[in-house]
Amino acid sequence: MATREVEVREFLGGSPLSGPEAQTIELVKQHCGRYLTSYSNCIDQFPDTWHLDCESQKLKLATCSQEHPTIKTIKMQCRDEFSVYNTCAKNNPLHLDKCSTEFMKFTECANKFVNLSKIVL
Repeated sequence: MATREVEVREFLGGSPLSGPEAQTIELVKQHCGRYLTSYSNCIDQFPDTWHLDCESQKLKLATCSQEHPTIKTIKMQCRDEFSVYNTCAKNNPLHLDKCSTEFMKFTECANKFVNLSKIVL
């Protein structure tokens, strides 16, 4: 399993990815797979300093994913929730578990506006 997916799983409390979280990752994989792989590989290569060493790969992945219509909708409709989560993540790059409440609020918002169940896994 790619490190980024492990991080997300750990971030969600150690449970396997399922439902909207897994579907969101699958959406990004389908649209931006090479950038997700590059970012994941960088994280694997720099496990202690990925938040510093993988900024370029993170930016490419973010740019690619923002072009997808579903992600554009989420970004527009849930910008406040994402902003709160993003601030927490930036303040706790090595301890994303501290942002689980913010992440779940963002996920709940995204689920209200986008039917992620239509994404084929």
